[in-house]
Amino acid sequence: MIYPHLRWHPTAEKRRLLRERLGLLYAWGIYLDNCTHCRVSNCSVLATAGIVLNHCVNCTIYNCSFESYQGVILHDCTTCKVHGVSGGMFGALWASYCCNCTFESCTQLHGLYTVILHRCYYCRLLSCKLSVYGWSLLLSRSRFCVLNSCSAEGCEGVFWIEGRDLVDYTSHQIVNCSAGGKPVLYLVNQTVYQLEPSAYSSIILANCQIPDKISGLQLSYGRIELAFTSPTNIVNCSVGGIVLHGLSYSNISQVTLHNGLRYSIWLLNCTHCHITNCSTYSKSTSSDEKPYRTEYGVLVENTTNCIIENCSLLTDYFCLQLCNSHNCLIHSNFLDAKWDSSLRIYHSSNCTIYNNCFRSSKLHTPAYAYNCSNLVLNTTAYTSGPNIVGGFYLGGNFWIRYTGVDTNLDGYGDSPYSVIDNCSGAVFYDYLPLTLLGVKVLEPGNNTVLNTTTVTIRWTYYNTTSFSGFYLCIANATWSSGSIHVGFNTTYRTELEPGNYTISLSAETQDYTMCIHLLLTVQSLAQPILGYEASSVMLTTLLLITVALALIAASLRRSMHRASQATTPS
Repeated sequence: MIYPHLRWHPTAEKRRLLRERLGLLYAWGIYLDNCTHCRVSNCSVLATAGIVLNHCVNCTIYNCSFESYQGVILHDCTTCKVHGVSGGMFGALWASYCCNCTFESCTQLHGLYTVILHRCYYCRLLSCKLSVYGWSLLLSRSRFCVLNSCSAEGCEGVFWIEGRDLVDYTSHQIVNCSAGGKPVLYLVNQTVYQLEPSAYSSIILANCQIPDKISGLQLSYGRIELAFTSPTNIVNCSVGGIVLHGLSYSNISQVTLHNGLRYSIWLLNCTHCHITNCSTYSKSTSSDEKPYRTEYGVLVENTTNCIIENCSLLTDYFCLQLCNSHNCLIHSNFLDAKWDSSLRIYHSSNCTIYNNCFRSSKLHTPAYAYNCSNLVLNTTAYTSGPNIVGGFYLGGNFWIRYTGVDTNLDGYGDSPYSVIDNCSGAVFYDYLPLTLLGVKVLEPGNNTVLNTTTVTIRWTYYNTTSFSGFYLCIANATWSSGSIHVGFNTTYRTELEPGNYTISLSAETQDYTMCIHLLLTVQSLAQPILGYEASSVMLTTLLLITVALALIAASLRRSMHRASQATTPS
């Protein structure tokens, strides 16, 4: 499987601070490789990576400080100890593939991603204090680790386990840990009857029986992570993020996700889950971050039969990513990625995606697909709406920078939008791409025949972008009104001579020029051959003539009868 790696793009302000604080950047300050029983103490380090231990055994870092991009990095180390260190900018303590290492009394750790233990075993983090502007502590696929008496301040996504198997969640000890003065709730193999809405900073429940409904959670600093629990419904919450691992028939609805670093919502190995009416929100006030965004949106991984609908996700990177997921339905979402594609799909199939608004960086396509099959990007044409951009009908999706036109202003682009699979080269088409401006002509209908020279043209429209109003042109074979700017009026009346006309109604936006044409026939005002009074006289005359003719005929018959009798012999 090919999945994107985690990327960090600092804001302009963060890059400026980084340059000011680091000055000239060096590769690393102190680097120990394949060392045994070495000690680094009372050092101050200014470098890209402060102190690096690689394949070391029984080494110690003691009372060191660093003003560096990354502080202490341990890789494939055994029985090493880090004590009393401080500092950090991007990351303070990072350890990977380590065993039986200890981090103790590190009281001034700060950074965007402060402490990460990745695939570590039997490691300990004791009496450490984290002061960060990102998320503070991640146990990524680690096992049998101990977190004791650790606290965090000023962070959004604290104390998170990114496990793959049940043991990744159930083997740790997390004791007396807190963030923002509120404890971290970590429960394993228990029955949970109730969760207090605002009592905790983060909630991690593994292999637990939990309530059918979890509502009203207010996690100012952290997220809720449910792994291999009973099904539940998470409703009306405000949290830093949500992780569902190994759940089925569970719902997430009406949730506000704030300052979500890593993923705002992550579904892993789930089935028949439903995400609806959720939105991302950031408390950042930096001017170059507006509109406020979270880092990543929704990640759906190894999941089947999930539904994501009516969500609004504003992110720095992808808004929605599907990895090895199948039979998913994604509709009616607003997805806006600042530096990335808003939709990414990897190794997924049989997914239906329609009525979404996809906005993305100018350097990225709105949707990216890799090794996918049977992606359906639209529903049936002229299905009653409104659609995601306010139009009359459901159809496909709105794609930022769609280059087609909508000549009949029905809200659908005339040419399909294509998403190309970057692995197989297969093309998935949205045959009904939505456009931003649509018009429905109410009268007259196309090919209408009018028996009056007074013509009324009336229409209605929806609009989610700026445009300069409407233009009308009425013409026949020998005459044209020229382009008439009618502004934002939706009714126009005029007098026309009898004849056949073409009516053109057009509008122009920054992205589209659209025009609709109607054929109209105006007939001569048909004067009756006989008016009501003339018809009455004629009827009277005809009646008199009929009576006269009848009398004449009767007289002739009598005359003929007398003549016949006179010529007959007696």
